[in-house]
Amino acid sequence: MRSTVPLAAAAVLLGLTACAPAEEPDPVPVLELVTDALAVPNDLADLGDGRMLISDQVGRINVLEDGEILAAPFLDLTDTVSGPDRSPELGLSGFAPHPDFAENGRVFVYYTKVTDPDAPSDLGRTGVLAEFTLDAAGTALDRASERVLLLHYGTNDHIGGHMTFDDRGLLYLGLGSPTFAGLAQDPFDLHGKVIRIDVDGEAPYAIPADNPFADGAAGAPEVYTYGHRNPWRLHWDAEVGLLNPEPMWSDKAQEVNLAAPGANFGYPQDTVEGRCYDGDAAAPLPVCTEPYTPPAVEYGPDTGAICSGAVVYRGSELPQFEGKAIVADWAGTVIVAEPGEGRWSHRVLDLPFPDEAPLVGRLWSVDTDAEGEVYLMTSELTPEGAGAVYRLTAA
Repeated sequence: MRSTVPLAAAAVLLGLTACAPAEEPDPVPVLELVTDALAVPNDLADLGDGRMLISDQVGRINVLEDGEILAAPFLDLTDTVSGPDRSPELGLSGFAPHPDFAENGRVFVYYTKVTDPDAPSDLGRTGVLAEFTLDAAGTALDRASERVLLLHYGTNDHIGGHMTFDDRGLLYLGLGSPTFAGLAQDPFDLHGKVIRIDVDGEAPYAIPADNPFADGAAGAPEVYTYGHRNPWRLHWDAEVGLLNPEPMWSDKAQEVNLAAPGANFGYPQDTVEGRCYDGDAAAPLPVCTEPYTPPAVEYGPDTGAICSGAVVYRGSELPQFEGKAIVADWAGTVIVAEPGEGRWSHRVLDLPFPDEAPLVGRLWSVDTDAEGEVYLMTSELTPEGAGAVYRLTAA
């Protein structure tokens, strides 16, 4: 089990040697309330022009400007989505503006709806990957511009649906493995996969030539990694790569995976033992070795509840976290991990949530703005419940 020493105490302990005095502990950041005007905030994007887009899982993408949520949403799909009133994983799962959004006005959205007649009878939800473009005024997305790229059939759980672009402009999308866990090990099926596609290629999308199964001979051409339970949040960092937090059962160890092309992360095989590492061991247990890839970060089950996101800090306000991964957990636990070879070391960050704006419900997601600063999103996970967005900043 990893250490749960609060940040200040951990820094002191790590600074002690037999001959040297203790170093000054790293300063503990504070949480600045950005907005509490949303129900289930789960994703954000900084447009770099004074506007920040924040999605609400009930089916809206909202505009935050000058510290206020504007009355007119950027996109409203509440009349279409099958939302979190049925399951906390349903609704508008994620969105990503195109890297050239300022020039082309394109935004990609993944949402769930009640399934269509073509779906298998035992899968009652349809996940939709769609593209929208700006309206004539340039202030919102045009509903009539929707172009569907992919339909993915599932159930109320293990939806995935988060996405991110890399430095090459390729889009990654996480898709969970509901009901039939074994599909995660089938490289020809998109359940339990992270897919990678080129949205600037042929319609509906093109396959990058260096995808691990690009020719379709050994797996679906879209597949980038497989063996996932529920690739819940994706984060691309130019130096570290693609991070994929893997939420597991609350009584199991939680994972943050570092994706590599063709990697198999072992679900459901590696869940038999409940963890991939024995305590603080650096080497993984046999159940998570070849042909499987062990997680970069593993913690719990007594440290937190369910992993809800991970990002790499690239901001300027908290230099003590430069290049480190910030991992969020449903239980309100925040973990700082040190990227490196093999298993990453990590420690729990004892964050002082402000008394006047306490942690609301679950710590549901984590993301970064254009400057690399970190935002934490919390929610009671009900359409009428309270949700909040906090910014991690210096005291």
